[in-house]
Amino acid sequence: LRFKEINNLAGGLAALKNKEADVFFWEKHTTRSYLKPNQLKYIGSFSGPWGAFVVAINNKLDNEDHQNLTALLKLVFEEAFSFKLSHLSAPYITRFNNMDLPTAQSWLKTTRFAATPGYNLLEVLKVKEILFRSEILQERPHHEVDFFVS
Repeated sequence: LRFKEINNLAGGLAALKNKEADVFFWEKHTTRSYLKPNQLKYIGSFSGPWGAFVVAINNKLDNEDHQNLTALLKLVFEEAFSFKLSHLSAPYITRFNNMDLPTAQSWLKTTRFAATPGYNLLEVLKVKEILFRSEILQERPHHEVDFFVS
């Protein structure tokens, strides 16, 4: 497979229109409104081996930077939790992502947000192995984890 970086949804739509791409992967709820005017054709779903939003941090940060980053992530987790529970979130998503209300509600219902910093070692190793097989990583992954994922 050959991949082209498209940057965002508009870039994906342009790449298809300009015949620079035959297919692109994107989140199904945010592309639903493009199916109706026949800009896109939905052919199936693919669940990647990692979450859509990941924060990876080099573990060589000094202690003060690590503490500051942990405090910042705690705020992000709290805001994500509040956002998911708020009755105002689905209407906001409809305006921001050009979605109808039932689609935004479905997106909120199916989206999981991390609640604490940490990582699943097995998941990290699986991602590293996939990146190696895809020739994105040049060295075979070993069992030590050298970054922090949340």
